[in-house]
Amino acid sequence: MAPLHLRLFGPLRAHCPETGSETVFSGRTAELLAYLGLFRSRRHARVRLAGVLWADLTDRNARRCLSTTLWRLRSDLEAMLPAGAAVFHAGRHEVAFHPGTAVQLDVAAFEEATLPVAAGTPPATLEAAAAVERVAGGVP
Repeated sequence: MAPLHLRLFGPLRAHCPETGSETVFSGRTAELLAYLGLFRSRRHARVRLAGVLWADLTDRNARRCLSTTLWRLRSDLEAMLPAGAAVFHAGRHEVAFHPGTAVQLDVAAFEEATLPVAAGTPPATLEAAAAVERVAGGVP
């Protein structure tokens, strides 16, 4: 499966290196994608997602908004990927990234690159410090 790169630093963008496609997301679509991306290894209850993103609406309207936003998000992402690639498993009660979708997050790369700093150990070399800077700037 083609990897899907999500950039949460700055405007939320999704990029598929295999096809060269990139899409910028905003609003609730971006919020849903960011939430699913940050917790990409989990299955999410629809009722919880609807409650988190549309807390000001009735349950029924919140679920309807979630379905519409999920449809829009799936359509946009699948248009970026190679033909036939699935992004989400969206059942009646749960939503999750499809097991075959390799999701890479800039936030996760940044956390990994800065683990030594977070542990109180500064980067040992200028190359290591430059790697942290590159990840923070979105450069692979």
